[in-house]
Amino acid sequence: EDPSLAVVAEVNPSNDSGLGNSSDLLPQINRTFSDLGYDLITVSGVGLGEIIVEFYISPGLIIGEDSYLDLTFNNSSLADYNNSGISVLLNNHIIGDARLSDQTAASVTQRIRIPKSVVVPGINQIRIQAYLATPSLCSAVDKNLWLTVMPESLLHLPLVAEPIGNLDLVDLSVYPYP
Repeated sequence: EDPSLAVVAEVNPSNDSGLGNSSDLLPQINRTFSDLGYDLITVSGVGLGEIIVEFYISPGLIIGEDSYLDLTFNNSSLADYNNSGISVLLNNHIIGDARLSDQTAASVTQRIRIPKSVVVPGINQIRIQAYLATPSLCSAVDKNLWLTVMPESLLHLPLVAEPIGNLDLVDLSVYPYP
């Protein structure tokens, strides 16, 4: 009857509950940037621009081995391809990069593998850093150089239950997990 009171009946569910045995009970992340609330994201101008995309992993879950990011993007064909490119960082760890070219100007999807070791429980941050250069300083007009990341970019993170021994639970802030 008291709304400020919670009774925890069981902390470690038994194996009969199915949590450790059935992947049907685990949330699966297969989301586009659009699903995460991001629209077309464009950086423009000479130099370094950055795009940030965040996603959440529930405590008690880790990503599977076959996790990846399908990054869909295009860029201005006026960029100096020898001196322009993108780097992709996840939680401040570089996980991939791409060169700009005539093919990327027409829109491409590049698959970037996501290592298990860089994804953490809670909020994770993908930073897409674009360095855009122009063939000559005379042609450096901010609106002529750009890179756009499409909302169709796909984040594929199959989730599995983390082994109970690896959890470091200090308090009930992550309830009801593990």
